[in-house]
Amino acid sequence: MIFHRLGRWNEAVDAITQAAALAPNDPSLATILGVALQDAGRFDESAAVLWKATAKWPDEPTLRHQTRQAVQAVVPFWHIPMMKTRRAIPLSIGQSGAAVAAVGPSARVLDIGRAAASCR
Repeated sequence: MIFHRLGRWNEAVDAITQAAALAPNDPSLATILGVALQDAGRFDESAAVLWKATAKWPDEPTLRHQTRQAVQAVVPFWHIPMMKTRRAIPLSIGQSGAAVAAVGPSARVLDIGRAAASCR
């Protein structure tokens, strides 16, 4: 934790990763690792670590809170409701222009990965 307090983020991540490996059933270490990764500017890694830990320990409130924080750092807040909708239509890139034309100027298109989008 001294590395973290000194702002030596990558060293903090390394130390916490080692601790988490020694205690794989400790959700608090997974939470601390996720926060350290965020502080190191490694937001994608943080979200992945915390998401995996939340799946393992779904009833840990601090872990769930930090997971929400990490996801919001990676995914703009307005994407999240679109990702949850059942009305979203998966589209290829070639289809997205036609879908926007069909829906009109109010259409919202979310890029959800390579060669894919969702229109609502």
